[in-house]
Amino acid sequence: MKITDIETILIEIKLEPPLWNMYTAMRTLYEVIVKVKTDDGIVGLGMGSNRDYRNVKRVLEESLKPIIVGEDPFDIDRLWWKMFDTTYERDWNSHGWGRPQIMAAIAAVDVALWDIKGKATNKTVAQLLGGYRTRVPVYAGGGHYAEGKDIRALVEEMEGYRKMGLRYLKMKVGGLGIAGDCERLKAVRDNLGWDFNLLLDFNRGFRSIDQSIEMLHAFEEFKPFWFEEPVPWYETPFGVRKVAASTSVPIADGEQEITHYGARDMIENGGIKVMQYDPTVGGGVTEWLRVAATAEAHNVTMAPHQDPHLGVHMVAGVKNGLLVEAFPNPKRDLWWFTLYSERAEIDNEGYIVVPDRPGFGYAFNDKVVEQYRVR
Repeated sequence: MKITDIETILIEIKLEPPLWNMYTAMRTLYEVIVKVKTDDGIVGLGMGSNRDYRNVKRVLEESLKPIIVGEDPFDIDRLWWKMFDTTYERDWNSHGWGRPQIMAAIAAVDVALWDIKGKATNKTVAQLLGGYRTRVPVYAGGGHYAEGKDIRALVEEMEGYRKMGLRYLKMKVGGLGIAGDCERLKAVRDNLGWDFNLLLDFNRGFRSIDQSIEMLHAFEEFKPFWFEEPVPWYETPFGVRKVAASTSVPIADGEQEITHYGARDMIENGGIKVMQYDPTVGGGVTEWLRVAATAEAHNVTMAPHQDPHLGVHMVAGVKNGLLVEAFPNPKRDLWWFTLYSERAEIDNEGYIVVPDRPGFGYAFNDKVVEQYRVR
């Protein structure tokens, strides 16, 4: 089998109104879709994620496609290093492409190669990675700030996730200060009770470690399952270690790391308990597996950021898989509910189930892709 072509598609969806985390607004959903085609007729679907998605497309078309076409798609590890070494030596300086854009482009191709391998062998990617389980628990990525969204609306949103059977719910915190966010957290606990796991996400919005520690201590009374990204990016990994040492609540971090080298430093020096490495951001499934192996050796679990149709396979495939992030709000998450014609499904017990179709087992709704395609 040989790779014959790589097609790249950009899509974006405007969010109205925008959703806010602690410090910034999310106004656009975006993704780079890749179709890796073979002479056997098998097409692998891949995805890469970076805000500068136009330059990700340029990397794919101008740098990666010429060195991948004609290769055997089963040589995944060799092709990964071929892509990485080529862009490292040539493109980071000469083209002005940033490392994040290059790693997102490599990710898109790598995900597609694993999809091809699964389809060619009639195995799910979860089986190819180890097949530890057939379903994994989901957490709802929600609880954003938004214009006109009061505490009652927040409680109704979280109650909706509980009615779906989800036992892990995430909220954005830090944006209203200690008093304002304690009021939000108290309302959620008072109305929903204590028989679910509450995940708190700071999105690296703090500007000092002392500020971070003060707020984390104030939130401990609400029994959070984890604190996510509690320090600014420039304080990682050692700032994370200082924060982790100050609280008994586990620290989750790592979704913005783009190589296993950076993830290694966070695991070994940051004191985290949950690694959120994102395969669509940082080099795909192959790089994610390297991170998972390092994490397992340090008793750190894996809970990949976003893209549950991919994350379900990886968390199901490895021993130290923990949770998958999903976006089950039909009023907000147009991406999850409209972009796919086939995808992993969430059952009524709060688990996402590995599809029984080969590869990643998802397919795009072509009409929706065309509707949001960037020309």
